[in-house]
Amino acid sequence: MDEQTRIEVEAAAFRRLVEHFRTHTEVQNIDLMNLANFCRNCLSKWYRAAADDRGHELSYEQCREIIYGMSYSEWKDLFQLEATAEQKALYKARQEQSQHHWLAERTRDSVLSWFLSHEITLRGRLGATVVALGNRQQRRKHFR
Repeated sequence: MDEQTRIEVEAAAFRRLVEHFRTHTEVQNIDLMNLANFCRNCLSKWYRAAADDRGHELSYEQCREIIYGMSYSEWKDLFQLEATAEQKALYKARQEQSQHHWLAERTRDSVLSWFLSHEITLRGRLGATVVALGNRQQRRKHFR
């Protein structure tokens, strides 16, 4: 598939996803967050970031209107239900899990920075074979 066709297919799939969310208003954002860790608001933020990357300044509210098909406040009034205690608890647990994942990534990045600052070459994926340039024993102590 050539590049232009790929872009057109991705755009069509995105439009279909947005239309699906507009049609299925019974699907609450909190359910999306609990199941997939993204929601209509996330799509709005991603849309805004993509526009910004291409030099088009759109407000968050403008992007929400593009995704929701109406103003966010109107959508909330028409379709948003009060989250249940179970939904809120699952959301909180999911966010804590995401925070743990973020911390793990930050730790991984810190370890990578340490290796790079100590003239270490990493081969393959992070965590794969590590070859030290210099005193291996001393570096091994610091890594543990």
